[in-house]
Amino acid sequence: MRRRRSSRVYGVRRGLCRLRPCHLRQPREHDERGGLAWCPTLVRELHVQVRGATCDQQVCETHRATCAVDQRLHCSRHMRRTDGSRRFVCDQHQAQCTFETGAVLASDEVVPCASCGRTACDDHSHKCVEDGRRYCDEHSLVLRNEPERFACHEHAKVCHVDGAAFRLSQARPCPVCAKWACDSHLRECSWCGRSVCIRDFSTRLDRCLTCARLTATPNPPDNIIAAAATLVRGGAAPKQWKTARDADHTVVEVALGFKRRVVFAVRHGDNVPRGARSHSMVGSKVL
Repeated sequence: MRRRRSSRVYGVRRGLCRLRPCHLRQPREHDERGGLAWCPTLVRELHVQVRGATCDQQVCETHRATCAVDQRLHCSRHMRRTDGSRRFVCDQHQAQCTFETGAVLASDEVVPCASCGRTACDDHSHKCVEDGRRYCDEHSLVLRNEPERFACHEHAKVCHVDGAAFRLSQARPCPVCAKWACDSHLRECSWCGRSVCIRDFSTRLDRCLTCARLTATPNPPDNIIAAAATLVRGGAAPKQWKTARDADHTVVEVALGFKRRVVFAVRHGDNVPRGARSHSMVGSKVL
C-alpha cells in the first residue's frame, strides 16, 4: 500500500501561501508545487502585518516600530534610535546638532538658533532670560552670579576686565576705551564726572586718564565754544582752554579766573555739553 506523504511542512499546509510576506523576511523554502512554506512563528507574525509609513510595504510586528515624533509605524530599515534619549525615529524625523556632528537626534530635540539659524540640541543651545528664545553656544552667554542662566549677545555684554557676562542693566561701555565693563569695574571720575573702567582710571589722581592728560588748546573748535557758551554766563570770559579726546568724547576744561574751572564733555560732532562740573577753591558741584 502506497504511503501517503505528509501534507505539512514546518506546520503549514502545502500549496500556495495566501499571506503576503514581510518584505524584511524570506521564506524558508519553496515546496515542490511552487507554493511557499513558512514556519509557524512567521505565520503568526504575518497575521499582524501593517504597511510602513515610509516605504508603504507590509511589515511584520518584529520589524516595525513607532516613530516617537509622528507616532506612525515604520519598518526597521527606516528607523534609528537617537543617541541621547534612545527613542525610535524615522528617516524623516532624524536630525543633527551643528555642534555635535554624527550624533542622531530626533527633530523635536533640536531647535534653530534665533541668531544664526543653525540647529542645536539642548546641550548646545540655551534660553535667553530676556527674550525667551534659544541661542546656540556661539550666540549665548552664561551670566555672572546667575547659575545656569544665559542671555544672548543682544541682552548681555562681556566685561573686558574680567571676561564675565552681565545683563545690560549691570554693565555699560567705558567712554574712554569704548569697551564694556560691569558696574564693579567702573569708577567715577572726580573731574569730569563720567564713569570709566578701572583700566582707564588713575587711582592716584582720582581722575580718568582723559582728564589726566588735558592739554592747552588756544583755538578750540566751534562746537566746543558753542557748548561752553551754554554753561559760562554772566559775562565771564574764558581765560584758558584745555581739551583731550578719547573714544566717545572731547573733555573740555575752561579756566574762568580765581582758580574756578568748568569741566564738561562733548560727544564727537556734537555741541551739547554733558556732565558739566564746576571746580573752585570752595569745592566742586554739578552744573
